[in-house]
Amino acid sequence: CIRMISMLRRATVAILMITSCLLGTISVGVLWLHEEIVNTDRYVDTVAPLSQDPAIKDAIARVVTNDLFAQVDAGELARQVLPDSAEILADSLVGTLNGYVYGQVREQLDAPEFNTVWRETNRRAHGLVLRTLMGDGGAFSTPDGKIGLELNAMLDLVKQRLAARGVFIFQNVSLSNRASQLQVMELPGITGAQRAVE
Repeated sequence: CIRMISMLRRATVAILMITSCLLGTISVGVLWLHEEIVNTDRYVDTVAPLSQDPAIKDAIARVVTNDLFAQVDAGELARQVLPDSAEILADSLVGTLNGYVYGQVREQLDAPEFNTVWRETNRRAHGLVLRTLMGDGGAFSTPDGKIGLELNAMLDLVKQRLAARGVFIFQNVSLSNRASQLQVMELPGITGAQRAVE
């Protein structure tokens, strides 16, 4: 009987140790998730240094440039201002303007204002990330598990900068009906992530 109690006691201790190890491992993940992902200030502080990454700046510059040119038929505008004999130069002119706009956007991304815009954009995006991870569809849904940063504030800064430099063709571009976005997350197993956050 004493031997059986001793074996039962050892088995109970082993089970409790295994359970405590498993719970400890899970709690570390939960704490990390809460501190790094759920906490808005911590999330923004974590992603803030990414605004200095050249690859991210290049991606943003390309998205902003493409979105500006998608809203304006620059080729048609070039053909309207060129004499008939020089219409053949319209495409070259548009290509040059595209390169210039990209350069201006890229230069703007090196300005201190971009860090502020980046932080605020990520602060707003964090609410969307949380709603997605917690399964609150609401106004924001990601059926394909993709989450993007809205770049409209960046586009507004670039339009102002271009206008200050004499480039007015984007002056009337309105982004109120569409969002310019840089995809920052792709969560194909979004339901699994939602369960983990829950």
